[in-house]
Amino acid sequence: MKRSLILLLVLLAQTHFALAECDWAVDAEKSGKIDVALMQYLYCAEDENDVDAQYSLGTLFYKGLGISAPDYKKAALFYSKAAKQGYAPAQVKLGLLFWRGEGVQKDLREAYKWLYLAQEDSELRWFYPVGVSQSPDAEQIFHKIDKFFENKDQDLMENISSFQYENLRKKAGDYLTADEMNQLENYFKRLSGAILTHKNFNYDQEKILKKLRKIVDKGSKI
Repeated sequence: MKRSLILLLVLLAQTHFALAECDWAVDAEKSGKIDVALMQYLYCAEDENDVDAQYSLGTLFYKGLGISAPDYKKAALFYSKAAKQGYAPAQVKLGLLFWRGEGVQKDLREAYKWLYLAQEDSELRWFYPVGVSQSPDAEQIFHKIDKFFENKDQDLMENISSFQYENLRKKAGDYLTADEMNQLENYFKRLSGAILTHKNFNYDQEKILKKLRKIVDKGSKI
């Protein structure tokens, strides 16, 4: 019992230190100490997998702050880390990089994917770290790209739905029992690769979604 308490205190101390490091990075950037901010953001982005730090690093590298010149490849790397966790602002930035071919090979399919995900309705994004993007420029560019994909091919749509399923599955894994996870997997099977929409992401029809949403909103793990 005593040993468990000690381990818990150590874990809490480490968590507090990690959060403090990320806060210090923000303060350092605001005060113009970009070199310090870069080092602290790197720690939070790599060791803590912090999406805010990953996004901030992407922005610093894109603008060339604290370094000799803009580094679009590193910007794409860190935007990608945050985007893959469902962080909407990073999804916008990554989509725009693929649209412009900055730091990555120009790819309209990837641009479409990330800009689509970033602009999903908030009711379809509650299992991500942050809600829908409010970028009017990204929305405008998305509509331009959308014209190239009027007849959406199956691979593109399944690429998007796979991302949605995996992130929902990851969130559910923190809260649901093994039996409930099986219910969620059966829901995915019924979708047959379809993108999540208001029609098929229905709490009244899918009780497991309703339960998961309720638990996530309360922030209490089973």
